[in-house]
Amino acid sequence: MPLIINPQTGYQVTMNPHSTFSVNTMFSTSSFLSFTFTNSGAIGPVGPTLLQALSAYSSRPDIISGLSISGPGYQSFVIPNTGTYRFTVNGASGGVWTTSPMSPVSSSLAPTIDGYKRPPGALIRGSYNLTIGQIITMVIGQGGGDDDNVIANCPGGGGGTFVTLGSYAAVLGLTDTLLFVAGGAGGAGYQVLDSASDNYSAGIGQISTFGAAASEGSGTFGNGAPTIVTSNNSSGGAGYLSGPGLATTTDFTTTIPTNAVPVGFRQGAKGGSFLGLTRGWGGFGGGGQGANSTTSDDDKGGGGGYSGGAHAFDADWFGGGGGSYTNPSATSLTLTAGGNTTSRHGSVLLEFLG
Repeated sequence: MPLIINPQTGYQVTMNPHSTFSVNTMFSTSSFLSFTFTNSGAIGPVGPTLLQALSAYSSRPDIISGLSISGPGYQSFVIPNTGTYRFTVNGASGGVWTTSPMSPVSSSLAPTIDGYKRPPGALIRGSYNLTIGQIITMVIGQGGGDDDNVIANCPGGGGGTFVTLGSYAAVLGLTDTLLFVAGGAGGAGYQVLDSASDNYSAGIGQISTFGAAASEGSGTFGNGAPTIVTSNNSSGGAGYLSGPGLATTTDFTTTIPTNAVPVGFRQGAKGGSFLGLTRGWGGFGGGGQGANSTTSDDDKGGGGGYSGGAHAFDADWFGGGGGSYTNPSATSLTLTAGGNTTSRHGSVLLEFLG
């Protein structure tokens, strides 16, 4: 397998099968206390590359020594010590219609994130016992794409953030053990002339394992929203086990999708997109895309999560938020719907408790 030496960092980068990229250094991880894994500056339906992660984590060679980036942005990390770890997992926020993100009622409830009132992703916290040398693999949810078309109102849903016990190969082999999921929020947009319901509580990342319903149905039992998008309509979010409509077609490539619905965590975790990074995409982590329209279509994407949130037509101002999950063996649990009030994207704070 070829080796590449990064001239700025000096790290050896090994290119492995299945689009897996790992970093090998001489640093010890025995003094690990805590670290926050992020989207590393990536936006859109596909997650960070190795170079983005190296740049984002450059101050922590102990993290880089145990890190690998696989496929469209799965981040794997080798556990450095045996003991109890606390995970704080944040889902991503939904995209907004930049002309009019929210009604006055919802605006009074929603946090301001990245310059707009946005529906926030869920926050899930819990502890889990791990052993040195075990590997966790993470998908960090990315924010849904905004729609800046002054007529259309078709933003995308945010991606869910997933933490599973097992390597990327275990994910591919369906042998991973899911630990935590924090649901992403649905897309949001407000048309005062529409006959719509102000369903802010359904639009945020959920703490139920089910996604939230909007004008369409939501995902259940770890699956994507039940309806596959047709024509140029918006899409519900993907889940852990499947994409919308129980689809299990895989896409572990690094290509930003066009004219494609989101896929589940076990299928590649990519968000949906009609127009690439132009507008209204679904965020990495299974976020559903907004409709491909330049007319007053008002169709919003659902959030990704353990189960996918519903996509929304004119009858709702929010797509449904994605569902969340905690492993039955996890302890000290705290679950907050819409708890990620500070960042458009998801994150995983890993703390060693001893």
